[in-house]
Amino acid sequence: MKSYVKAVGLFLSLAIILPTFSTTVSALAASDFSTDNKLSVLSEDAIDSGNCGEALLWSLDSDGTLVIEGKGPMADYRSGNQPWSANMNSIKTLVIEEGVTSIGNYAFYNCSSISGDLVIPDSVTSIGNYAFYRCTG
Repeated sequence: MKSYVKAVGLFLSLAIILPTFSTTVSALAASDFSTDNKLSVLSEDAIDSGNCGEALLWSLDSDGTLVIEGKGPMADYRSGNQPWSANMNSIKTLVIEEGVTSIGNYAFYNCSSISGDLVIPDSVTSIGNYAFYRCTG
């Protein structure tokens, strides 16, 4: 009888502890991902940043470097509603990181200050309509 009581006690203890442990681990894993993801795109001299897809982040630094990073497709835009449109004339360098799978419609439309080489990673499999239309520099 004593071993039966001990077994029931052990079972009840585990039933109380395990769900709490599992929830804590899940919450930590989710918060670590979003924090790491945001920290990787934000530099100390970022002047603006945000999302540009479900799993993509962008940041513009004071030197005019716009970095797009994450995993998956970029959102589609119309002229003037890109998340970096307020700083469009400040963008001098565009860095698209490996993991980005598409460049959205009108993403860099009318971006006239980009200079230098543009390297599009192998992970990009599609470029939207007018994505680089009216880009000069």
